[in-house]
Amino acid sequence: MATNAHLLICCRDNMNNKRIMTISADSSLETFIPQDLPPSFGNNFGRVRIIGPSNGIICLYGYPDQIVLCNPSTREIKMLPCSQITRPFDGKVRGGDIIAAVYIT
Repeated sequence: MATNAHLLICCRDNMNNKRIMTISADSSLETFIPQDLPPSFGNNFGRVRIIGPSNGIICLYGYPDQIVLCNPSTREIKMLPCSQITRPFDGKVRGGDIIAAVYIT
């Protein structure tokens, strides 16, 4: 039986302008564990969005089209390959373009 049911995850810039993720598994939210984002994110990762979690796996999404799966308990991070689906754009059509499609199974 698990006794720890709390998990808080924050993505932010630290004082050195480095994107980090902090994880708190303490119900008092006083203990934070820093977790660096993978170097492959670089400065191109832009704003990080947290999508999930699903079965303990957290999906991090950043512009342009960078998707990472993260397992906070093992600190394992996997970057997903870029989609091969192109996004057609027609400047004459409004509201009909596909912006993003993300499927997590």
